[in-house]
Amino acid sequence: MAWYCSRCNFSNPDNNDKCYQCNTPRGNTALSNAPQYKTKVPVGESALGCFLGAGYGIWMILIGIVLCCTGIGAIIGIPLIIAGIVMPIAGGGAGLTFADKKLLGQCPYCKMQIEAGLKLQKDGGLNCPSCAQRVLIRDGKFIKLEDV
Repeated sequence: MAWYCSRCNFSNPDNNDKCYQCNTPRGNTALSNAPQYKTKVPVGESALGCFLGAGYGIWMILIGIVLCCTGIGAIIGIPLIIAGIVMPIAGGGAGLTFADKKLLGQCPYCKMQIEAGLKLQKDGGLNCPSCAQRVLIRDGKFIKLEDV
């Protein structure tokens, strides 16, 4: 059975003690064979959400103040002011809440490192950017189209 280098993910014959490609000694390869997930923190989306939240928040506060001046509008105005204060925090937090969880692994055809976002995982597959072969995703693993 072949083993995969923990450094470059190259597939090596079982009788090699070092990686043929990068010369790394054979070690604990259990982590490189298992599917791995990483979470991309969308800093840009978080900042955009905070910025838009601040913009909407200012308008909500202004409308709330105007409604409070009308007397009966205080019933609607005070909640609008409170919501306007919370909007920048909620907008920034929304960007962090919907972080993109990516699946990392190897292409079963060419053994290159590939990753798939949530949309590709739901769609069930992708084309490898290196060899252009169709790779399916099943149970957190990349598999060949022929293996289905």
